[in-house]
Amino acid sequence: MDKMNVLLVTGIVLIIMSPIISFIIVPSMKKLPDDFNQTLIFEGKLGRFNESTIEMKYTDVEITRHVQALEKKDDVMLFREIITIKDMEKNKEIEELATTKILGINPYSSENIEGYGDLDRIGHFIFPVGTEEKEYLLWNNDLDDAYQQGYITPDEAAYIVYYKGEEDVGGIKTYKFQGWQNDVFIGYLPDIPEAKLFYSCEQTAWSEVSTGAIVDMHKHWQQYAEFPDLHVLPEDLELNIKMEGKLWIFFQGRKNIEMTREIKVENVYMEDGEKVLVMRDETNTYNKASGEKIDVACKEEYHDVYAKTGEEARKYNEVERQGIFTFPSGTEKKDYLMWNTEINAPSTARFIKTEDYNGVQTYLFEIDEDRRLYDSTSGIEKNVRYITKTKYWVEPTTGYVIDMEKESKKKINPLHISLGIRGIFWFDIYRLSLSFKSESISENIKNAVQQKRQIQELSNNKVKVAELEYQMNEKSINESVEEAGQTSLLIFFSQNILSAIHLMVGIVLIIVWLRRYLSWHIL
Repeated sequence: MDKMNVLLVTGIVLIIMSPIISFIIVPSMKKLPDDFNQTLIFEGKLGRFNESTIEMKYTDVEITRHVQALEKKDDVMLFREIITIKDMEKNKEIEELATTKILGINPYSSENIEGYGDLDRIGHFIFPVGTEEKEYLLWNNDLDDAYQQGYITPDEAAYIVYYKGEEDVGGIKTYKFQGWQNDVFIGYLPDIPEAKLFYSCEQTAWSEVSTGAIVDMHKHWQQYAEFPDLHVLPEDLELNIKMEGKLWIFFQGRKNIEMTREIKVENVYMEDGEKVLVMRDETNTYNKASGEKIDVACKEEYHDVYAKTGEEARKYNEVERQGIFTFPSGTEKKDYLMWNTEINAPSTARFIKTEDYNGVQTYLFEIDEDRRLYDSTSGIEKNVRYITKTKYWVEPTTGYVIDMEKESKKKINPLHISLGIRGIFWFDIYRLSLSFKSESISENIKNAVQQKRQIQELSNNKVKVAELEYQMNEKSINESVEEAGQTSLLIFFSQNILSAIHLMVGIVLIIVWLRRYLSWHIL
């Protein structure tokens, strides 16, 4: 091929390449890069609810968000997002708030693709390359857990951000977007499972118009707990009561003892519209001197208890129980029929008086009995004469038993047992002297005061329990602006300048060829 034909062919090729560059090559470049690797730093203030003080406690935090492309599956790019939050006052990472997520993203549209990643998300992950002046649907990663646990739908986990105009950030043109969500139900408060949890947020983002890169962002979210009437036994009730005293059982002699009683809610169900708590009640008794377990004084029982009244709900192992299992929240100055686990029968706890107990106002109740009954407790299982004087100091708002003192005896009548004839002589077969240990009393007072305040200040109220407000720090803004500016310039050069150069050079080459061609034919 002679030189003149080379000029012609080259010119034609350059002219053809010009629209190919503009409409095919450059658009193919408008996507999230395969080697995407970005770290952004945010500064803000985190507030969390303190159940002891019933107040929010705030601390300055630094949030690090690292997003990295991992691999491509089909036409979907997988990204890993790692978020850590550091308490700046303690200079320590808040481990329970750290998250790692895998996202499946369309690299051209920046949209989440269902079926990829660790969760089926919808909407955009970030703004696409070539952001437009319109509204976008964004996925809110704050709501991943609520969606995963089934509290919300995908539509509720995403929200619309609205175009709010152009703004200059660091010398580059950006589109400003704002979006918000209000009162999204996200589950229940972990420490008070009866309280519903709601989420609200506001977000403003500045996106560089060519690349879609977020060069600045502000976000503010809050969580509110909607507390019900807390004058009920809580679903997460768990008590560990430590006692000490003396135990004498016929043929076993007297022992100084330590006793632990653990009560824990293991299940919850509804019965005729009333909440019932299934409580495991385990008592273990030890010889204080040797540490050996005294099996005859150990037992495990289950009680179905109405949360509102503290009363036994139904039969258990064919035993028809009556009365309260424990004092209710909102204990009154009245007598209560109480299920007595010492004899497997109801006893009457009589209100005696109001009494100050180490600075806590309590109601003093007393069981004072001398009666004959069949005792079905393990190791006894006989007709006995039961004598007891048991005192309970109860914090009335919560129903917490602050302290307990017990002096009990069980006696048998030998003639009645052997011949069925009631004799005049009664012999002791069981004596128990028992009271709470000082450490349990202190713990009970602490828990009662805390729960009393919760009941008084939180019942039927909507209370803020968490808040985080943050924005991109200056260094990340500057780095984002610089990177977005360079990428935007590359896209502009490729789509406009490079395409125009190809077109102009192509035209020039054809003109040169044409002049030479005409000159050659004229001559």
